[in-house]
Amino acid sequence: MSETPNASLEAIVTRARAGAASTGPPPTEGERALLETLERHLSSEGDTLRAYDELARTSPDEHVRYVLRLILDDERRHHTVLDAMLDRVRAEVEWREPDSATPYIRSVQDRHALRESLSRLLADERTDLRRVRSLKRRLRRQRGTSMLWLMVDMLECDTRKHVRMLRFLRRTAAGF
Repeated sequence: MSETPNASLEAIVTRARAGAASTGPPPTEGERALLETLERHLSSEGDTLRAYDELARTSPDEHVRYVLRLILDDERRHHTVLDAMLDRVRAEVEWREPDSATPYIRSVQDRHALRESLSRLLADERTDLRRVRSLKRRLRRQRGTSMLWLMVDMLECDTRKHVRMLRFLRRTAAGF
């Protein structure tokens, strides 16, 4: 198995960290700026989470509570992702292993099989996207008055996101 350039760099960093003290060189200006940006974003996400939670618990309107709970689920996932990103960047700056389970991109074991699977999944997602868009067109007149239109719109956004994620995996399966 050949290592990707990132995996080779990662191996060098891992070896260097093993022989280094608990801290390496001081963070660069770019690293400090990235840390500050992630910390601010994570802090504001926490405030947003609390605001959504409060409104979702106290609203007298069922449809408002329903939509806010959907948003709250997304915001919780965003908070988890941002926390993992911050941990990963801090670990790099502090020359330690990250606490989060965010994996590094590695060379894939069976590139051909993965690419075939990803191609099938991409085709399925694109078919699903066409179906969702068709359903959305049928519900167009209900746009401001029906939860169904909002739910189909959410499905379309999620499906487009899935396509982007699968394309990312396909690029990593192709190598760097």
